Amino acid sequence: MFVYADINVTDTPLFTGVRCAQPAERAALITCGPLPARHGRREPFRDAITAIHDATERIHSVRQKAARLKATLV
Repeated sequence: MFVYADINVTDTPLFTGVRCAQPAERAALITCGPLPARHGRREPFRDAITAIHDATERIHSVRQKAARLKATLV
């Protein structure tokens, strides 16, 4: 997982060219307001990145389990 903070990937050539075709297909732009690095004892930016990472890990895990189940049913 890659996080590009404060880079407008839709208006820049960041994901152009042959080598960047696959990441470009998987990229998603999330528009939000600024997330401070720290807010008191909390770390909103780190918390947001952790939540996104955890969600993508769950999706990947479900896909792997589905593939294993499919192999046993065939």
